[in-house]
Amino acid sequence: MIKIIMAFQFSIQLKNIKKPPVRRQIIIPENFTFEQFHLVIQKAFGWHNYHLYQFSPSGYGSSPVIANPT
Repeated sequence: MIKIIMAFQFSIQLKNIKKPPVRRQIIIPENFTFEQFHLVIQKAFGWHNYHLYQFSPSGYGSSPVIANPT
């Protein structure tokens, strides 16, 4: 039996950095949590998980917001 797993592809660009623009393409499985998604972004940019995260469906400043659990 073959199990099909969907994945999502994201193009992430750092805001206000233009010359040159800093962007990454990442692909994550459909079953990733937002915490796992956050960790993939951290790795993709070479960061060390020092910052909180916040996601929203229409981009920065929109609602609803999914953020670090406290």
